[in-house]
Amino acid sequence: MKAASNDQFPDVQQQLCIHHINSNVLLKSKQKWVRARSTSRSSSPDTSDRGNYPAATSSTKPPRPRVGSIRQ
Repeated sequence: MKAASNDQFPDVQQQLCIHHINSNVLLKSKQKWVRARSTSRSSSPDTSDRGNYPAATSSTKPPRPRVGSIRQ
């Protein structure tokens, strides 16, 4: 997406959404952490706390209001 934007609009500064960047960083971190934890636990005999950690899922966010949906 960034490459396409740069190709079509080379002189325009891209504005990145901090919320989405943070959400993606958190998601990828959780996925790697859960994956690393499961591989290190598979060789360990003590698995008593397995399952106490939530699965890595994307963050939930409230729906965006639709343009023109507010009527008075």
